[in-house]
Amino acid sequence: MSIMKFFFASYFLVIVGFIALVFFGCASDEDYANPLDPQNLRTAGSPPGLTLTPGDRQVTVSWRELNSRIAEDIKGYRIYRRFTEDSNTNFEPVPLFDKNNKLLDSIPASQNIYIDKHELKNDQISTITGDQLYYEYRISYIDDRGIEIPNPTDPPNQDDEPPRIWTTRRTTPSDPPPVPNIILGKKENLIVTIIWPDYNPPSDFKEFRIFYTTPTRNVFIEIPELDPDTRFYRDISFERDGEEKTYRVIAYDKFGV
Repeated sequence: MSIMKFFFASYFLVIVGFIALVFFGCASDEDYANPLDPQNLRTAGSPPGLTLTPGDRQVTVSWRELNSRIAEDIKGYRIYRRFTEDSNTNFEPVPLFDKNNKLLDSIPASQNIYIDKHELKNDQISTITGDQLYYEYRISYIDDRGIEIPNPTDPPNQDDEPPRIWTTRRTTPSDPPPVPNIILGKKENLIVTIIWPDYNPPSDFKEFRIFYTTPTRNVFIEIPELDPDTRFYRDISFERDGEEKTYRVIAYDKFGV
């Protein structure tokens, strides 16, 4: 990440991955009241907030940190994974290791993140259809009675009555594109131009996305309707001297990394 500040604007760079979250169905508030309840129609009891961040032959699996009152009844977590090349493949437990590479039965209840590096491959494409292939994940928890929820030996599915969904996410690991080398363009009054003309995209490059924020904002906002292969951005929205913005220029490959 590099940072440049000048007369009235600043920018820095990051490479980030993006995982789209998909939610299914709708029901009453009562059906959704407790996400850890095995009868919850949306989660089937799986820990909420499952998020995947792909990387180079690895996937970071994370979920929402629970408040202490709920977490005190949880003794650990387990992760399950399958590869989508065969739609009939079952979810299998991911081997879990601590920082000393010691095999674990479950992830400690105090954690809400785990980096899966077990036999993952980058840039997986179907040799038959040419479509992108995914690693699909779901998680469970062990309660204070030693019961695993949801039950992996009798998993809930949409054919149940009423149907219950074991929250699932999918992603494809990939080697991230290189960071663009951003330079400041010609100085103009109340206009900022940032350029990266010498960027050499990898073969699986898809697009650039640009985001900005200001000192009074807490989030970055994506700048819409840009050419995905653009090599510059010209911001003409400044209104006064001393105004400051921070930009993120993000390179994505076709696997979303």
